[in-house]
Amino acid sequence: ELLEQLALLRAQLNKSVREFDVIVSPKWVRSFKWTVNIEHATLEAFKDSIRAVYQTPALENDGAVFNVVCDSGKYSPRNDQALREMLQLLVSKNNLKFTVFIETPSKAFSDWTLDLLRQENAKLVVENAELKHENSKLKQIIEENAEFKIKI
Repeated sequence: ELLEQLALLRAQLNKSVREFDVIVSPKWVRSFKWTVNIEHATLEAFKDSIRAVYQTPALENDGAVFNVVCDSGKYSPRNDQALREMLQLLVSKNNLKFTVFIETPSKAFSDWTLDLLRQENAKLVVENAELKHENSKLKQIIEENAEFKIKI
C-alpha cells in the first residue's frame, strides 16, 4: 500500500500540467487560476495570463519583473528556466498558491521625456479618479449600513 502511495505521489510530482492560484498584488486580493505546463512555462506567457485577467499598466513596461511570495519563501525568476524551477519547487512542496508583485525599475532622469511624463501623469490621473470613485462607493455603503442599523 505504501508503495502504491509513493508511486502515486511520484506520478503527481512528475505531472507537467498544474493549476496554480495566483494573486497579483498590491491591488487585487482575489486569486485567479493559472493552468500551465511547467516544462514549457515562460515569463512572457505568465505575463500574458496576468494581463488577460488584470489591466495593469506595470506589465506594459519592458523592464517589469516578478517577485513571488508564498508560504515556502520568496522567489524572483528573471528568466524562463528560473520560472520553471520555481514552479517545480512549489509543486514539490505542495504549495500551489502564491502572490506576485510586479515591479518596474525606475528610469534614469535622462531617459524621461516630456511625452513620457505626460503619459505617466495621465495614467496617475485615471488611477486617482478610479480610487476616488471606489472611495465614494464605500462611503455610500457605510452610510447605508449605518442608516440600516439605526432603523433596527
